[in-house]
Amino acid sequence: MSVGHRLRFRGELCMGFGSVLSLAAFLLLIFVHVGNTNTTSTPRKIAMATVNVSAYGDALAVGFAPDPINGLYATNASLPLAQNQGIRDIYQWGLYSYCAYLTVNGTGPVSSANGTCSNSTAATPFLPYDQIVADMSSNWTMYTGSIITGTLFRDDSGLGSHTKDAYYCLIIGTVLLFVSLILGLFKRTFALVFSSILASVAAALVCAGAGLWAVAISQARQINTLQLAVAGGQTPLGITVDSGLGLTLTWAAFGCMTAALIPYWISSCTYRG
Repeated sequence: MSVGHRLRFRGELCMGFGSVLSLAAFLLLIFVHVGNTNTTSTPRKIAMATVNVSAYGDALAVGFAPDPINGLYATNASLPLAQNQGIRDIYQWGLYSYCAYLTVNGTGPVSSANGTCSNSTAATPFLPYDQIVADMSSNWTMYTGSIITGTLFRDDSGLGSHTKDAYYCLIIGTVLLFVSLILGLFKRTFALVFSSILASVAAALVCAGAGLWAVAISQARQINTLQLAVAGGQTPLGITVDSGLGLTLTWAAFGCMTAALIPYWISSCTYRG
């Protein structure tokens, strides 16, 4: 086999391996994009961030004792969100909407029967404080506003800006990755070089998107350690923020894309066709 044929074979082999990794990354990103668009089985399991407020009522019960805590939580999971009809136990955010669920003691099960979602909109921001208090009646909104202070959980401009920017990074990165995959099918040197460039830009954008979401979640997690002053001391506020499977899948997609860049660039430099 001539040197030219060996280089061509090596380039095709590298491009094929890189394409498999890129395809895996693309499929992972598709799952991220459909996450929390509705309450059906697969989407509801894929959230970028989760906020559990199931223990918030217990904390208020301690703080307001002996007065009862009435009307804080919704009594029907199908009630629309942001209509002051009661908060839910668990809130989950995706890229296009957020969903909320009533559960048993905040542990589950989470199913389509006990949840509802907001309207789907591109670049739905992660605004946990605003979106949760929008479910509260006016008196609980007032109390909650006086309790949750001095924390980035209420930083609407920062959290909203980070997650909106993250959405555009992820959607553009996903599109560029798809174009890169298509270009990789053409056995021409210029196509392989351009495919490698697009794959590199796509990986950088996905990394930026995942990083922005990670920063937003980290900032919102300040609420996890907030204490409610009660008679005789303090008690945990009962609101916890955590990252979801969607963020894990995003980082996994970035890992696949980064690994694909090595065979992509090798094929671009060695392929002759």
